[in-house]
Amino acid sequence: MTLDTGNRVTFNNVAVDGLQLPLQLTEDSISKYKIFPNPFSDVINITGIKDAATYSIYTMEGKLIKNQRLQNAQIDLGEFSKGVYFLQLLCDGKKETHRIIKQ
Repeated sequence: MTLDTGNRVTFNNVAVDGLQLPLQLTEDSISKYKIFPNPFSDVINITGIKDAATYSIYTMEGKLIKNQRLQNAQIDLGEFSKGVYFLQLLCDGKKETHRIIKQ
């Protein structure tokens, strides 16, 4: 193995070029919505929703178990058993998925 002073490392005559990436989040990867409380007991609240939105709740296995329009920026999940779920929000043509925990 040889290493030059740049971004190249050579293993048995095979060269691999490196690429520096910034250690920051792009604006697209920052969540636009705040979901609280998480973990929750019965109801979760969502802030940052301006227009009509829909949501879907999935199990850890990916099974869709609830799909509705969001009303009053709250979702009542009191009928769910304890566990981890995925909440997918669809608003303004963009999807965001969040892990939520029912305690």
